[in-house]
Formats: sequence, structure tokens, C-alpha cells
Amino acid sequence: MQALGRAQTESGTMSAFMDKVRATSVKVKSSLSPGNPSSPGGSAPLSPSAPSEGSSEISEDAVVALATARNVNAQLGEEVRTLTARLESAEADKVALEKLHASLGASLKKEREKNVSSDVVRTAPAATDQAAETPAVSGGAGADEDGPEAVFRDELPGLVRDGESAGWLTDVSEVELGDVLGRGSSGVTVKGKWKGQPVAVKTVNVSGKSRAVSFLREVKILAQLRHPHVLPFYAACLKPPDHCLLLTDCCTGATLKEWLYPRDGSTPPNTRRRLRIGYQIARGMRYLESLGIMHRDLKPSNVFLTHPGKGARAIIADFGLARPVPEPDSEAVLTGETGTYVYMAPEVIRHEKYTGAADVFSFGVLLNELASGLVPYSNAHYTPVQVAFGVADRSLRPELASGVDPGLTAVIVSAWSQDPTERPTFIGITDGLDSMSVQLVGDDGEALGDVDDDTGGGGLAGLFKGMFGGG
Repeated sequence: MQALGRAQTESGTMSAFMDKVRATSVKVKSSLSPGNPSSPGGSAPLSPSAPSEGSSEISEDAVVALATARNVNAQLGEEVRTLTARLESAEADKVALEKLHASLGASLKKEREKNVSSDVVRTAPAATDQAAETPAVSGGAGADEDGPEAVFRDELPGLVRDGESAGWLTDVSEVELGDVLGRGSSGVTVKGKWKGQPVAVKTVNVSGKSRAVSFLREVKILAQLRHPHVLPFYAACLKPPDHCLLLTDCCTGATLKEWLYPRDGSTPPNTRRRLRIGYQIARGMRYLESLGIMHRDLKPSNVFLTHPGKGARAIIADFGLARPVPEPDSEAVLTGETGTYVYMAPEVIRHEKYTGAADVFSFGVLLNELASGLVPYSNAHYTPVQVAFGVADRSLRPELASGVDPGLTAVIVSAWSQDPTERPTFIGITDGLDSMSVQLVGDDGEALGDVDDDTGGGGLAGLFKGMFGGG
């Protein structure tokens, strides 16, 4: 619009000059005409060999006016070419997005018709014979016809035995329910108590087959996780359909999203604190990676802080979409478009086979958000679907954080590489962040992942926090 405004202004200028040129041209032609009559004052006729002083001035004005008009015309031509190129580019993008939309729609329709489910995965090698014999939660053609009852009939007995053996199986009578903490598509989370311990209790909706499968898999995955930056799991109640409960630690801090963008008018966290949280998330994801588990929906609203204020640790939560990573030669199929578009890897959007590298992509977007303090793509005003098309087809990425260490920028860019084979592992990411801890948070006696509390934390305090509080 600014270019168009300049073009209109310059067009008006050119018109004025052309009017002046035409008027001057008439005077010059009249003065230089061989049959030009004498002037009213009786002076000799003007001739090319003896121009008058007045005719010289007129000729100079004409030359200046013509030169200026040519310059204005050249500038207008350049503006027109620029605007035309932008229009052609926008039209090309529109056509590409329409083609991608049609392609994704066709792929999704084909998958639905074939009833290909994300449940067709092979579980990772088990640590015990009993676990190895436990059938994987699976689906396939015709599986939906059985409904959730068939899933619980086939899968629940083995999981109950595991819970009894490990000590995490509980009964609803042992759980006290309190105030609602939040509601989601999969259920309601409330404050509660279990054996005198404050807990968060998630009542899961298992009304459909896929919901039942998701609940059982989440229980299986949570039951094997133990890490300072992963949501602590305490117990589960397995009595469908009304009493399917998950009991976890009650994180009293906000979600990472609420912490980054406070609505109460409080000051957002500074870059140093944001990067500490980012590193803690990387450590939690490194742990999941070591177990061969994909989170598949890493984003700020699925990360909690242990408590309000300084010293809070990042806790990765919501494992409802988590899956074991398929073996390289596996025929397993994972559902495309799983997760949240803004943080979703291009291969997931395109319904291609994917691995844990998809989590690395999501972390790259999240780490850039923590470095910049800005919502991804907020400067572009795209809808989530537009973001998905751009990421999948045109390597669209959020605007890189400015004023940060070049090493951090390199980590972010490599993490969100379009080619999943070029992305680093979380081992590489945490090692890289370790190597630049001084540049990222300053030489304050703490490692990058140490808890940032009010006591400073240098010396032995920082050492113990890094060993036990930071994961």
C-alpha cells in the first residue's frame, strides 16, 4: 500500500511536469519556426542561429522538465514491476496452497476409508517376560466395530496385573475429589487427595474405542516414566466406563503458556529464565528419547511449572498422544496431523512416516518461542491451517529470535530442518546447550539447567540443584 501511495504521488508529479513540457514545447516550436512573425515590439524574428535570451530559458526549462519526467516514469515503471511480481508470487502461493489442501484432504480421506489407525504400532522391547507377552493396543480394519468394550476386554486384565505388581493400581474409594483444575476434550482434571497426598486427578472419557485405547496407552507410558522434568505418575483407577482415573503430581504453577504470556498484568519472564526452562524441557525430552517414546504434542500448554514464582521446574505433561517410536523396518503406521499445527513437523502434516525427529521439530519451534518471548507466526497473522500448509510445502518457519547467541540460533535452525534426517537428537541438543551455558545465562556459578531461585545457587548449592533439582 505504501508503494501504491508513492506511485500515485509520483504519477501526479509526472502529469504536472508533462503539462509544463507541452506548454514549453509549443513556445519553443513557435519561436523556432522559419515563418515566425516579428514580436509585437518590432524585434527581428527568432532564428536557430541567433536565439534570444528568452528562448534559451524556455529551452532549458523544457530539457529539465523532460529529464524529470523520464526519471519519474522510470521510477513508476520499477514500482509497477515490483507490485506485479508480488502479485504473481501471491497467486502462485495461493495455487500451491490449494493443491496441498487437496492433496492432504485426499490422503486423509484415503486413510479414513482404509481405517488405518494410529494404534497400529509395535511396542518397544519389554524389560520383563510378562510385559513382553502383554499385547500391544492395536487397531486395524474392523476394529472400531468392537467399540471400547472389546479394547478393555483384551487389554485391561494384563494392565491390571501390572498395576497390582508395581503398586500403582488404586480404587476410586481411596481418592478424594476436589475443585476442578481444568477441562479438556479427553476429560476433567480436579484437585484431589490419595492416601493423604495432594494429587491431580484426571477423570478420562473412554466412551469411544479410540479414547479407551489412548487412556490405556497413557497409563502404560506414564507408569514407566521417572524423571525430574516429566510429570510424576502416582496411581490409576481402571474401572471403566465411569472410573478411569489418572493420579499425578499436582503442579501448582501455571502452564508454560500462561507463564510466558501472563494475563494478570505481571511482568513476563526474562530471557535468561525462559532459556533455563527451555533447557529443562530438552532434558525431559532427552529422557523420553532414550526410552524410545514420542510425545507427539509438545507445546507450551502441555508443559507445567512445579509451583509459582522463582525456582519452579518445567514438567512435561499430557501423554495422551504419546507412542513408542516404530522400529526402522516396521510396517507400523502413525496417524498424520497428530498434535498442534503450529508446532507440527512437516512430515506429520503430509501424512508421511515419521519418528522421534518430529518431537525435535516441535522443540525447535518451542525453543525459538522461549528465546524470543513471542508466539510463533504472530507477526504473520496466519491461521493454524495456513501455517500447516506453509510448513509442509514452503518450509515456512517462525521469525528467528533476535539478539541471541549464534550458537542458540544454530540449534533452533537445525532442530526445525525440513528434512527430519538432518535434525539433531535431544542428546545433541542438550550437549550443544551445555557447551554455551555461559553465553546463554551468564557466568553466575550455575549450569544452564539449574533451578533459578531466590538464593542464587552458586557453589555447592548450585551443584546439588544441578544434580537433583535440575534433572
